[in-house]
Amino acid sequence: MGTESFPATAAGYRRLLVWAGKLGAVRRAGVEGTGTYGAGLSRYLLAQHVEVYEVNRPDRSARRLLGKSDPFDAQAAARAVLSGRARARAKSGDGPVHSARMFKLAKDSAVKARTQAINHAPQLLEPVGIGPDSAVTLLITMGDNPERLSTEASFAALCGVSPIEYSSGRRITRRLNYGGDRQANAALHRIVFTRLRHDPRTQAYYERRTQEGKTRREIIRCLKRHAAREVFNLVRPVSHTPAL
Repeated sequence: MGTESFPATAAGYRRLLVWAGKLGAVRRAGVEGTGTYGAGLSRYLLAQHVEVYEVNRPDRSARRLLGKSDPFDAQAAARAVLSGRARARAKSGDGPVHSARMFKLAKDSAVKARTQAINHAPQLLEPVGIGPDSAVTLLITMGDNPERLSTEASFAALCGVSPIEYSSGRRITRRLNYGGDRQANAALHRIVFTRLRHDPRTQAYYERRTQEGKTRREIIRCLKRHAAREVFNLVRPVSHTPAL
């Protein structure tokens, strides 16, 4: 039984298969850690129509007697396949299940990142209507250095909820701002509509401004600006580090 070392690269895998082919027909292979550090080799061998079996690491008693060595581990893997002890076939890792696994990993990572962001400013979840998704979206818009936003007006402009002056001749009016971060704008939109359904103060404000002759769009615009101001004042103070 021969042993040889190869780098864990695509070129190394090709050299391994060529070398093994000189010893005989390669139909089966034993790989340790087919789902982790051996995944690359496992996928390559499967693509070359070689049956891949998951092999366990040698037990501790054998390691104590014989020591830890790559040749010993390789021979143990080969014997496990030849004797039939290794029966667990390696996952192919190229189908819809693997895609679902990668999606889950990405989702878990995103959930963890969202939790970390919320933990940075938990006070954002206290007001009515601000949920985790909206809070994280607004934190992302502010960035890790919200001190760069000197005023709440700058944050409102960044979210696209500050009106823009528009002049035509001698007439100067204000129109809706279609610029800014549209995801942050959508988050403020969700906050406002949640408050319109569940927050008595927001409902009272809406009724009062309606009686004053304001349109629904104008009132929503004012409420979004107020929500942006509230978020800014909740997050901005915690960004300062006291001078030593």
